[in-house]
Amino acid sequence: MEAFRSSIGRSVSENQRGILSADLAAIAKRPFTEKEKNAIRDFSLEAEVSAESVEFFTMLRGPRSTRLVLIKAVEPSYPLRGSISLESGSRNEGAAKDLKGAWVEINLARQLGLAQGDKIQIGTTESRVEGLLTSDPTQGSQGMVFSGKIYIPME
Repeated sequence: MEAFRSSIGRSVSENQRGILSADLAAIAKRPFTEKEKNAIRDFSLEAEVSAESVEFFTMLRGPRSTRLVLIKAVEPSYPLRGSISLESGSRNEGAAKDLKGAWVEINLARQLGLAQGDKIQIGTTESRVEGLLTSDPTQGSQGMVFSGKIYIPME
């Protein structure tokens, strides 16, 4: 057990900036008030770079089935630190700048029978699967999500 604890501690220590993916994260389960938005904006002005993301649950319709998923809408600078891994290879900081469609977690894609290039419907919006996400170390802030996750560009 001690070896496991030591291994986890070492891994977190070595990857802590990539796991958080930022120096500050403002997270709420409700919309921010104007006062909160202003405080966040004031702090962000002092930062070298900042990015916003919004997460919400919705239904996804694929070619074979429909299910509840967590959508993460990201700005082009996502991730600010670290990298994400797609089946086609790793992407570093700012990987989302080229994202036009959707990145789908690979396990969710397998469950729904999705492949790169397939059309999906997120709510009333149609999109294409641009990549299959195999790893995103930046997702540590929200704990476990059992629904599967899809990344889309914030518009």
